[in-house]
Amino acid sequence: MGKKIASTPDNYHDLIAAAERGDSDAVRALLLAGDPKKAATNNCAALCRAAEEGHLEVVRLLIPVSYPRADDSMALKLAAVAGHVEVVRTLIPVSNPRGKNSEALSAAVKAGHLDVVRELIPFTNPKADNSAALRWAALQDHLEIVRELIPVSDPRSKNSEALRWAAASGNQQMVAELIPVSDALSVFRDARARAAAGGDKLDDISTLFCIAVLDALALHVDEAERDQAAANLPAPVIERMPQLRAWREAQGVRSHLQKRKPIGAPPRRPRLS
Repeated sequence: MGKKIASTPDNYHDLIAAAERGDSDAVRALLLAGDPKKAATNNCAALCRAAEEGHLEVVRLLIPVSYPRADDSMALKLAAVAGHVEVVRTLIPVSNPRGKNSEALSAAVKAGHLDVVRELIPFTNPKADNSAALRWAALQDHLEIVRELIPVSDPRSKNSEALRWAAASGNQQMVAELIPVSDALSVFRDARARAAAGGDKLDDISTLFCIAVLDALALHVDEAERDQAAANLPAPVIERMPQLRAWREAQGVRSHLQKRKPIGAPPRRPRLS
């Protein structure tokens, strides 16, 4: 039986390189040659590389001789970011998916990997960090992920920030999904106050953000709220709000028609006997 050599720096870097390129034979040989006492420490970097590149067989080889929870389950997070759902599925039982406020879930959300998000939801806390995952999904305009996260998150967290981001992006489908579970009226009133305070400074990013939010929500609040917005906002702001402007014009037409006198019916012709 051959003597096992210590895990030298060269051997360590060879293992990382083999894991990164997905060379399972080389990984297996290097593991057999290494020092088992040092393996768990030295192999974590190799596991992270294999997970990030999606090399499932190498990940399976490394898990028993590594510590997958190292660096707040970094291997799981890297696999989630890269969208390697099979690797994520393999790492979940040996990792801590809730680590760092369920960072792996937020990472998958930011990258737009719906299948990975679905895989992680049961093992994470989607409400962590004020439902950060949902807020990121709205910010990144990932409609399907927003739909997936709504039932397990708190859409009203941080003053319904997810709805604010969806409205600002102009994604009406996402707005429609979030409206029933958010405080739309509060978001609308806050945006109205901020837009009014901004006046005609239409080069200000925060003012433009509020204008976009207002216009996206204009048709989702009651008529009294729309009336107040139309009456109090500066004209340059209204000009940037096509939905509110169209509604106000329609109101004007309706009012004009109601004021017109009805045209009398034509006289009836006498019946011939």
